[in-house]
Amino acid sequence: MTYSKETELLHRPKVKLPEGNEPMVMPIYQTAKFTFPSWAELLENHDKKTGFFYSRTSNPTVRQLENQVAALQGRDDCVALASGMAAVTTALLALLKAGDHVAFAYESYRPARSFVRDTLSRWGITSSLFSVRDPDALQALMSTKKPAVVMFEAPSNPVNHVPDIAVLTEIIHRHGALCLLDNTLGGLHVFGEYDVDIFIHSLTKFAGGHSDVMGGAIVGNDDVIAPIKALAPILGPMMDPHAAFLILRGLETYFLRFRHQCATSQAVAEFLEGHEAVRKVHYPGLPGHPSHALCMQQAESFGAVVSFDINGGLREAESFVDRLKLFYVSGSLGSVHSLVVPAQPLFASDYDEQTAEMVGVVPGTVRLCIGLESADDLISDLAQALNGEGA
Repeated sequence: MTYSKETELLHRPKVKLPEGNEPMVMPIYQTAKFTFPSWAELLENHDKKTGFFYSRTSNPTVRQLENQVAALQGRDDCVALASGMAAVTTALLALLKAGDHVAFAYESYRPARSFVRDTLSRWGITSSLFSVRDPDALQALMSTKKPAVVMFEAPSNPVNHVPDIAVLTEIIHRHGALCLLDNTLGGLHVFGEYDVDIFIHSLTKFAGGHSDVMGGAIVGNDDVIAPIKALAPILGPMMDPHAAFLILRGLETYFLRFRHQCATSQAVAEFLEGHEAVRKVHYPGLPGHPSHALCMQQAESFGAVVSFDINGGLREAESFVDRLKLFYVSGSLGSVHSLVVPAQPLFASDYDEQTAEMVGVVPGTVRLCIGLESADDLISDLAQALNGEGA
């Protein structure tokens, strides 16, 4: 049958690759919908999930990323979403119900704290705080509050408190709760050997690595991930295939970037420790850090975030940040570019002074997120700013 050019334009046969002839790079399946040869086959796919139906429920590019992240973390499956906070909120909504209790660390990500405290509470879910540095307090909380989920970070943001994951997970599981670990700072490839039920990652950070894409991941074994996979498409914060493509590309250089950033962070921390303008350095790679030995036992590196307390309080922290020339003033991390912020206004302004000090964030705390620049250049920049030369 002959069709008009208007119709032919919309119905030209798609290019098909010969058998065994495949693209070297995973293509971007930039499509909302997938078609089937017949109505019966569409129904079968919809019921049995044997293929791809609608990109809100599954997409090949996104699925490739999910497989990669699950393998890196050492778990069965992964759900990739539009941001790290989408991963936090979706996981908690899937795992909790009205009347449940959730325990979360004082040293956890501030937007996650806000969601638990201010949003879940509206739906009859109560919460308690504990410190990752006080397993006895967690033990007492588990006995009295009986939380369904316990959430913490390793290491914590912004001052690198390192929890004893084996101890915490043992306490959590002994009381029948699920353990949710935000592993964004730790990295995509660590802590898989511990008895963690759900890992959360902000793929915006080290996975993407170039400050040009946002994403989040929920990673776990099949039994725990199943309710999350069911709820995520209903809530709708699914990852776009183009975002998945960019993060897949970032993952190809993940280990090169992460290990370089960690090595540079070690050099930066050692420099800061010896500078008279610095009161305290928060980096577990330093032998004097209280969690140095534990971090050596748990992870292959000490991370790419270096925080320190500058003499002079918040005013001097703000002035120091503005004197830097190579560090971008930005609140993210895991980028090829080095970033800096005064920590207290972004990470602890919802705490009173006593709680913020207990967490380790004081008015003079500065967070550095180390990129791929030369270590010598970054140290020179830090030196001139600490010496007051860049005003």
